[in-house]
Amino acid sequence: MRATIRALATRLLPWRRVADDMQRIEERIIQHLDHNDQALADGLTQQRAHFDAQTARVDESLGKLDQRLTHQDQALDELQQRTASQNDSIGQLEQRLSSQNDSLGKLEQHVSVVLGTLRPKRLFISTGYFATTMAATISGQQHRQFDDYLLITLDRQSAAANRQWAYQLKDEWASVQTVSHEDYYERTEASPELPFAGIEFEEIYSPFIEMAGFVEQHFAAGRHQFYEEGLTSYLQALRFAPPDENSRFFALAPTALRQANVVSAPIDYTVFAQVLRRSAQCYRIPRLSGERNVIIVTSGAPPNESADPLTVLDPYNELAATLLSKGYTVWVKDHPRVPLKDIFATSILAQLGAQLLETDAPLLETVISCNRASIAAIVSVYSSILVHSFWLFGIPAFSLRTEPIGITQQWWKDVQDAIVPDIAELMNSAPNDLERVTREFHNRNLTWTPPHLTGAEHC
Repeated sequence: MRATIRALATRLLPWRRVADDMQRIEERIIQHLDHNDQALADGLTQQRAHFDAQTARVDESLGKLDQRLTHQDQALDELQQRTASQNDSIGQLEQRLSSQNDSLGKLEQHVSVVLGTLRPKRLFISTGYFATTMAATISGQQHRQFDDYLLITLDRQSAAANRQWAYQLKDEWASVQTVSHEDYYERTEASPELPFAGIEFEEIYSPFIEMAGFVEQHFAAGRHQFYEEGLTSYLQALRFAPPDENSRFFALAPTALRQANVVSAPIDYTVFAQVLRRSAQCYRIPRLSGERNVIIVTSGAPPNESADPLTVLDPYNELAATLLSKGYTVWVKDHPRVPLKDIFATSILAQLGAQLLETDAPLLETVISCNRASIAAIVSVYSSILVHSFWLFGIPAFSLRTEPIGITQQWWKDVQDAIVPDIAELMNSAPNDLERVTREFHNRNLTWTPPHLTGAEHC
C-alpha cells in the first residue's frame, strides 16, 4: 500500500521523482565509493602483505648475508692469523737460511783453503819476457791442475813491465814476483831471501841445468824440470846432465837436443802461437806491407859489458846495402837490453835506408806472429829466434857469421849455425827459393852433433 501511494505521489509530484533519482544516484555513488574504498583497502592490504613478505625475505637475506660476513670476518681473522704465523715461520726460515748461507760461505772458504793446500804447486823461474812466454806455454799445453808461481830474474828490465807481461800471457798465476839479477845470481850473506823460498813445490821449471844445485838449495820441490829461455839454455842442455835423469828439457827446437844429456820435450807450437796472439791484443803491433821484408835482429850484451850500442849494428851494414839493392825492405829490431831508438837515426844502416822496427811489445815473436806472410827472412849474428823461426812461423832464418864478442857467444853460435843456414844462402837465392834453401840445409844436417861439446858434466 505504501509503495502504491509513493508511486502515485511521484507521478502527481515530478520534483519528488527528481529527488528520488538524486537519492538513488547518491546511494550508488556511496556504494561505488564504498566499493572503491574496500578495493583500495584490499589492495593496500595485499601490497602491505606483499611488502611485509618482501621485507621478511630481505631481512632473512640480510641475516644470512650478515652471517656470511661474520663467517668471512672470522675466516679473514683466521687467515690473518695463519699469515702472521707463516710470516713468523718464513722469518725464522730466512734466519736459518741466512745462518746456513753464512755457514756455507765459511765452508767454501775452508774448502778453498783445503783444496789450495792439497792442490800441487809449481814454480817457474824466468829470465825475462821470452822465458815467461815459454812458462805460460808449458803451463797451457800440459792441462794439469797446479797453482803456478812465477819468479822473474831481472836484467836491466822493468819489474812492472815483466809482471804485466806475465799476466797478459796467463791470467791464472797464483803469484808473480821479481828479483834483481844481483840478488839471484850474485848472492852474498847479506842478500835477501828469495821469493817463494818457503813454499813446498811439486815441480820447479828453470832454464839453466848448470844452476840445478842452486835452485834445489833455495827451493823445495819434488821434481826439477828445465825449459828453453834462449841459446844459453840450449848450450847448457848440451853441456850438462841434470841431477835427475827423469828431468825433461822443454824446447821449441828439440831436434837440436837429440844428442843432449837430458830428455827433450817439445813446446807445443799451437799453444805458443795462441799465447803470442793473446799478447798481441795488448800492444801496438806494426803491420808490414808487401812480401819482401827482411828483419835484422840485433843481439844483447852481458850485464857487465857496456859497449857502444851502435857497434851491434856494424856487422849488418854490408848485408843491408846488398838486400836493399835487391829490392828488399830492411827492418832492424833492437834487443830489449840494448835499445837503439834514440841513436838509430845516426847509424849507417839508417843512412842506407834501413828502418827501425818500433813496437811497444816486449817480444819480437809477437810482431812476427802478426806479419808471417810479409816477412821473407830473419837475419842475425846470433839470436834464439833464428833457431825456431822456420818451424814455428814458416819464415826462413839466416845466420851472419862474424867475430863474436866473447867465448860464450861463440858457443851460442856453434849451436845456432848448425841449425840455420849462412847469410850467403840468402844472398845467392831468389826470394821464392828461400824456403827450399832452408829445408835443404836442414836435410844436410840431420846427423849433426853439437861441436866442441863432447862429454857430459853433471851438475
